[in-house]
Amino acid sequence: DSTNYCFFAVQSTGTTVLTTVGSGSETADITLNADGAVNLISADVGNTVGIHLDGDAATDNIVQIDAGILDINATGVLALPQTNQ
Repeated sequence: DSTNYCFFAVQSTGTTVLTTVGSGSETADITLNADGAVNLISADVGNTVGIHLDGDAATDNIVQIDAGILDINATGVLALPQTNQ
């Protein structure tokens, strides 16, 4: 189906972008089924965001973490703010 596709683009800086396109919908998900661990490792980017997960707070989207053990290590501030709605 030519209206549903995925493509990789490499920008001049080496930034790699993976884009999915669904025919007129926002259901072109990305699923990783690994026969092993999935590792996201960021280079040292200085005093900026190394890994960003955005569930779009302006919507009713949910970011779900399903783990037997959730281990969070932080050498600086660990902030888990709550917004009362």
